[in-house]
Formats: sequence, structure tokens, C-alpha cells
Amino acid sequence: MWNSECHMELTKEAMYSPKGNDTECAFLRWLQDAEVDVHRHCLARQSLERVRIPFDSFEKRSIVAVQHPSLHETIRVFVKGAPEVVLASCSSEFSDSGEKVPMEQDRIGDIQSRVNSSMSAKAQRAIAFSYKDMSLEEFEGLRSETSDFDSIESPKMLAAD
Repeated sequence: MWNSECHMELTKEAMYSPKGNDTECAFLRWLQDAEVDVHRHCLARQSLERVRIPFDSFEKRSIVAVQHPSLHETIRVFVKGAPEVVLASCSSEFSDSGEKVPMEQDRIGDIQSRVNSSMSAKAQRAIAFSYKDMSLEEFEGLRSETSDFDSIESPKMLAAD
């Protein structure tokens, strides 16, 4: 939800409805069906967002950095995009028990192979998500080095691990 270009609009029936990109709206509707207060999260997103790099069809990803809602002095960077692009910048994953562990190179290939065989072969869209946390100090240093994330290298510096 953090890395979404959708927004919520109030309908005539006094219901909040997602508006924007069809795929992203489908994610928000899915969350609404799961009884997540999407409108409240969208409002929080607006106040916590620090930088947004919109989807780029050449880079095949979008990036958003937000002030972490509960970890003071922490910026969480979310990346969403093509699995092969997102996975290429990942260095860790979560195990079945929820523990963060290093991601081995052969694991990346295994994930890509499963995505290709299970989704792409059925003409379904595959989208990967990742995140990383960084200190506010590190984030501000990157912002200063890149003229407010205006350089071509900025997305690579923010890419999640």
C-alpha cells in the first residue's frame, strides 16, 4: 500500500473506493475485502512519505521512501516492480519462520523460475515487492549527495535489500 499511486475517493454511497492504476486499485480492493482500513493507511502514507520515484517502464520499478510509522529515526524504502529487477537488488529474505536470512544467488534463480512457470506462462502479471530500512541520517546523506534524489543513480542507492 505504501508504494501505490492510487488514492481513495468517497463515493455517492459514502464508501471509499480506490482510484488510479487498475492493478494497484485491485490491490487496495483486496485489502479492503480483508477489512484493512485502506483509507486511514492512505492518509498516513501522505504524511509520512519522504520521496517517491514513480514507475519507470525502462527501469521496471517504482520506489517510495517513508518515515517508518513506529521506528523513530528510521526510513523504510519500498520497491515494487518486475520480479527480475526487484530480486536483483535483494540480499536477504524471510524464512518460513519469519527470520531475516541472507538470500543465496541460486535462490533468486529458483524464485524467478517459479514465477515464470506459474504466472507468466498463464499470461498473468507478476509483481515483486521488497523493502529496506535505513537510518534517517543515512537517508538525508543520500538525499544531499544526489541533489534530492535527482540523479540517475538515486534509484539504485535506494533499492531495497
